[in-house]
Amino acid sequence: GGGGGQRTGRMAGRDDHAAGGPAAASTPRGRRARQNEFSQGLVTAILCEFDRKLMARMRREFDRVGEGEVDLDQFVSIMQHFLPNFKEQELRELFLEIDVNGDGTMEWDELISFFVEKSTVYAENKQNTFPVPFKHAAENDLLCLDEDTEVHKLLYIDQLDTVAVLRSHSRAIRLYDARDMTSELGRLAGYKGLPICAEYIPSLSETQVGSRLQPGRLVTSCSNLTLCAWQLAPGENQFNAQSCWPVPHAQASLCWVEESRLLFSGSVAGIIHAWNVDTRSERACIMNAHDGIASALTNLHGLECIVSGGMDSEVYIWDTHVCSKRQRLCGHRSGVYTLEYNDVHKLIFSGGKKK
Repeated sequence: GGGGGQRTGRMAGRDDHAAGGPAAASTPRGRRARQNEFSQGLVTAILCEFDRKLMARMRREFDRVGEGEVDLDQFVSIMQHFLPNFKEQELRELFLEIDVNGDGTMEWDELISFFVEKSTVYAENKQNTFPVPFKHAAENDLLCLDEDTEVHKLLYIDQLDTVAVLRSHSRAIRLYDARDMTSELGRLAGYKGLPICAEYIPSLSETQVGSRLQPGRLVTSCSNLTLCAWQLAPGENQFNAQSCWPVPHAQASLCWVEESRLLFSGSVAGIIHAWNVDTRSERACIMNAHDGIASALTNLHGLECIVSGGMDSEVYIWDTHVCSKRQRLCGHRSGVYTLEYNDVHKLIFSGGKKK
């Protein structure tokens, strides 16, 4: 098809110097870089084609053809049926990369988890910028890392005046002083999978009766189907993993609700979970909250509600006490990637690929 030819032409049109040259490609590091570039380009191109209806139809076909589990030939057939612009060899290589255990089969959740790991937040190119609310700094003092992978998530921690930086294909989360963005305060490392998103959990209020002050924690979601809580209090144990627990699916978004002391997460399966971080247990869940990835969550402070956005283009307001839907917000034509709430003006901001 025309779309596939144009896409392949763009990927192949880069000169040898930009890709590292023929000599670089012949080394193991060069071959790995080329494979990462091909994989990232293919995943990005596929995500460009995804919308709510297409994902729902593909998921039904997975269930119909292989009862939720397909082999290599079935995968290629399904993908070419719904995405005819992609070549058979590209899809075969994609299948082999996703099938890490080599059993020759793939489930729908396994496919979606792979897409989340490769491109949790879609970016059309590496020149995209992601705004974060930090204090002004001189241009020559701004953060400049030596890594060439793009930033896919930023988290501003207001209580600590700190920015957590998550980069694509990086297993470490770096923390920086938001006042100048040049001082690295530390890094969270040791993940077995890739970090997808993060959320800060502040300490308990000292005014609460019968409770003692606890240090703040950073909870992260990981591609190996775990949630991890990291110690952020000053001391020799700073930035150490405090606890880790398994989750049924990769969690694409996190949101802390202080009123109930619960951590809400949105999964690649479209389920919203409520977690007690201290006991590492699930308190509640909203099944089928979204038809696909629940890609964004934010708390409506003081209103006892959260807002969720998904790759199905839907935005919903949920009651956090009974986990019931209060309102549907319309307007997006494709996936919702970010949500924020301004509690001064009572406004919800949402961002996606299309308006």
